Amino acid sequence: MRACTPAQINDPDLDGSNAINKGLRRARNLLIEINRMGVPAATEYLDTISPQFVADLVSWASVGPRAANSQLL
Repeated sequence: MRACTPAQINDPDLDGSNAINKGLRRARNLLIEINRMGVPAATEYLDTISPQFVADLVSWASVGPRAANSQLL
């Protein structure tokens, strides 16, 4: 089951506002709640920026193909 999609971080209100700070805050809050329940969280990192904001709450992660091809890695 996918709880949070990239669009929910990049445009959390799905209205074109691109309120990324709001999306990252929502993603962190969701992951905090999942961690409080004792359930490990997994994700796929699709870019090289957002992982730094959620990595402390993720138990397992894979690197998406676009991020793997990035010159920043």
